[in-house]
Amino acid sequence: MREAYSRLLFLLEERGLTRADLRRRLADQDEVTNPRMLARLMDPDRPLERINLRVVGAVCRALSIGLGDLIVFTDGHTPPVQALPEMEQRRLDELMERHGEGALSSGELEALQALVAKAESIARGNAQRLAEHRRWLEGLGPAPRQAAFA
Repeated sequence: MREAYSRLLFLLEERGLTRADLRRRLADQDEVTNPRMLARLMDPDRPLERINLRVVGAVCRALSIGLGDLIVFTDGHTPPVQALPEMEQRRLDELMERHGEGALSSGELEALQALVAKAESIARGNAQRLAEHRRWLEGLGPAPRQAAFA
C-alpha cells in the first residue's frame, strides 16, 4: 500500500532553519496556517492521511520548493510495529498493578520480569525499525527540481 510522508523536518534541517523560522516566513507571507496541520507536517514518522493544500502550498512557497520535495510516497515501506500479544499485555498490566501494591509472589515476580524483558525487546525492535525508516525517508532527498508550488 502506498503511503505519503512529509519531509518538512528534513528540509528545515538541510536549510539550517527552525520551526520558528518557518512560522516567521509564513507570517511574512500573511499566511494563516493551521498549527495542528503544520505540526503534523513536521512529523516524518507518521504517514499522512490528509493534508490541507492551502497549508502545504504556503509551506512550499515559504521554502521555495515543489510539492514533490515536501511529500514523498512509499511503496509499503512502513515498518511494522509489533506489540505484546493481548493476553500477555493483560497479564503484564495485572502484574505491574499488583507489584505496585507489593502483592507479588516470587513466581509472579519472575513472570513480571520475563514479560517486561519481552516488552522491552519488542520496543527496541520497533525503535530500530522506525529509526531505519526515518533514515530511509531522509535519504530520499528532494525530487528533481520543479516549479515552486504556486
